Amino acid sequence: MADDQARVSTVRAALEAAVSGDASTLEKLYTEGATGWAPQIGHADRAELVEAVALRAGLLSEIDLAIDHADVVGDKVIVEWRLTATHSGPLHLDEDVTVEPTGVRFTIHGAIIAEFDGDRIDAFRQYWDEAELFDQLGLVEADIEA
Repeated sequence: MADDQARVSTVRAALEAAVSGDASTLEKLYTEGATGWAPQIGHADRAELVEAVALRAGLLSEIDLAIDHADVVGDKVIVEWRLTATHSGPLHLDEDVTVEPTGVRFTIHGAIIAEFDGDRIDAFRQYWDEAELFDQLGLVEADIEA
């Protein structure tokens, strides 16, 4: 069984690779059949994950990723994280919607549950508040009556 701290380090490296668009690192950290879900991304295997992450290369700059808490339970690693970054590249929400770079610096909090097979991630579920991100980027108009 892989060392608990090594697994937490693997999750951290996977998060860093995902937010920076480093698809080649993900190939080393995930099993071939790895499945996963996160807002705006879902995949049935590693190839789909790598393809989706490659599309996000250049999306963020000045990236600061912090691990606020981590637990290891059997083959699962649960990590609470905090990301501060600058929106510096186009964000493709779907085939018809692209958000051009805003230059806005933002902070979001999230969590990931990663399941391991040996020393590689075999499945994950990741959560963060997309509405909070869009609000910080200035993409949500508040319609509040006093």
